[in-house]
Amino acid sequence: MRHREFEGKENDSMDDNITLVISAPFFQGAGARLNQMRIALAQRLRKETTMSLKWIALRLQMGSWSYVSNLLAANWGRRG
Repeated sequence: MRHREFEGKENDSMDDNITLVISAPFFQGAGARLNQMRIALAQRLRKETTMSLKWIALRLQMGSWSYVSNLLAANWGRRG
């Protein structure tokens, strides 16, 4: 499966956010704020790109894709 590449200035910001949030493992000593940032970024990636849940889970180091799916469903409509 091919995903569209990030392009443009806005996506540079998204790449910076990804780099920031993957510096610490999810829910393993990371602060609640960092975990919420990961969930918010996962929601944004899912909404604005064609990235799969599996890709998002791997890239953001959030565990399995099904766990990410459950997190996104539980946080749907919330703003962080």
